[in-house]
Amino acid sequence: ELIRIFQSGEDVHCAIGSIWTGWSYEDIKTDKDKRRLVKAFHFSVIYGKNPASLHQDLVGQGIKVSLQKVTEYHTNYFEAMDDVRTFIDTRPDFVLEHGYVENILGFRVPIDADPHRAEKGGFWKNQAANSPIQGAAHQILLGCLAILRRNREKYNLICPQLEIHDALYTISKIRDIKVALGLLVPLLEKEGPEMIAKEFGIDWKIPFVAGVEIGFRVGGLIELEDSTNFSLEETFEAIVEKTKKQDKELEELEKKYAKAA
Repeated sequence: ELIRIFQSGEDVHCAIGSIWTGWSYEDIKTDKDKRRLVKAFHFSVIYGKNPASLHQDLVGQGIKVSLQKVTEYHTNYFEAMDDVRTFIDTRPDFVLEHGYVENILGFRVPIDADPHRAEKGGFWKNQAANSPIQGAAHQILLGCLAILRRNREKYNLICPQLEIHDALYTISKIRDIKVALGLLVPLLEKEGPEMIAKEFGIDWKIPFVAGVEIGFRVGGLIELEDSTNFSLEETFEAIVEKTKKQDKELEELEKKYAKAA
């Protein structure tokens, strides 16, 4: 079902969220709060978080949802995605036997497992499920960076500053943004995965999609629905408004803490 959703071109979080929440695809797509909930939930549940931890994470992100509802979502999710449950449950057993996990590219990550905490959980169990997924995503990104370095003249408008897991942060002059995105998105979605497929003998069953966010600072980015067709003027008007709002919130926080001190 996950492969079908990825191949369909649908919004992944909306499609998956509609399976276990009971909300319609369109309802999640048009309601930013609902989409934010299903996206945050899905990232966390894959890495082995139980309902209590999930609830704590969601509330910490400002999402209003009860523990009872999160528990219900958790149950519904694994009833629909039983192979995901199998993947999560079998990784710790593999670690206890071998001392490592392996991702799709064949790279191994040693994990210091504590068998005495096998039943109660523990960070190592989260690592066991997390590492094969994010490790591969990170290495595919590194493949993209290798291509960028080999073809510096072609990608001269892309200036990498930071990479986190499968996210790449670059800087660009405003006037060059559209041209830079025209180079960067195909690199991440096509050229990088194709190089990895050739080098590691992998037949990808799903397409790669790069989500694009732009802004003046990491904490003030806005998402582009279409990186090939957008108004530069309208986009930066929205970014400026978000930046002003954040500056005002920061100023109020500084006053609040100064008063408390």
